[in-house]
Amino acid sequence: MKRFFVFLFIILIMLSSCSGAGKNDTAGTAAATEEKAYIDAEPKDVLDAVYKIVFETKAFEYYKTMLEDTAVNEENELYFLGVNGIKYVSATASEPVMQPDPYSFVVIKLEKGVDYDGQRKLIEQNLNKSKWVCTSCEEALAVRYENFIAVIMCGKEAADALETAYLSVMENYKNRSI
Repeated sequence: MKRFFVFLFIILIMLSSCSGAGKNDTAGTAAATEEKAYIDAEPKDVLDAVYKIVFETKAFEYYKTMLEDTAVNEENELYFLGVNGIKYVSATASEPVMQPDPYSFVVIKLEKGVDYDGQRKLIEQNLNKSKWVCTSCEEALAVRYENFIAVIMCGKEAADALETAYLSVMENYKNRSI
């Protein structure tokens, strides 16, 4: 009987040491996965790559010559993002110099370690479709890819083209094709 308890004790020790090692390995793998999920690109470069794609579509014929880029900062983030206090490293906004139609496209690079989807939801919930004087946009989206968010505010056709191009460009950055 004494041997049985010693044997059982040894088995329990072996099982507990094995399960502890598995937990540490899983945590290390999760941290490595999170690190790989962080895309280190500049928002302005992402925006330019998206425009290379969408400027070839009919939805953007109208906007090609009118767009102006602006760096997003504490003074203008409420206007571009609908909310203050987003945890970002840098962001670039693009809007027409003259607003013939409501249009805004913003690319945001979030800080490492923040709740990326939580930041996206916060922006999406606070977007102001009527931020322009006397008009409002048809679509207002916050699209996340890893640690980047694209804020898209415009007509449906242009929004669809921007979202598709943005996701394609971000996939290329993730795969290091760009």
